[in-house]
Amino acid sequence: MEERDKNAHTDFILKKTEAIIAAVYLLSSLLSDSEPLKWRLRALGADILESAQLFLFSHTPREGVPDAAAEMERRGALARAFLELLARSRALSTRNVEVVSAELDHWAKLFRE
Repeated sequence: MEERDKNAHTDFILKKTEAIIAAVYLLSSLLSDSEPLKWRLRALGADILESAQLFLFSHTPREGVPDAAAEMERRGALARAFLELLARSRALSTRNVEVVSAELDHWAKLFRE
């Protein structure tokens, strides 16, 4: 991948990550402050954002990429599981959770490209 294309791909992934985490924060704002998953989701969101930046800027093309990509997929799956639990308990709307979960699925695949 050419340097310019690589930079565009990196920028796209970062913007996508920021948008998804913003959506997670927005959804979590609908939860009561006494709901423990509100704070877990927010902490996980901040962790995902930090990890995405480290992944995109700290690895060489051959070292650690599969492990880092698997870790990003794991974190995305954990966020989806929290959101789906909140939807099943009717703390969040099923439709909102479906939209964010689908975006998390697509986002996790970007780290394999």
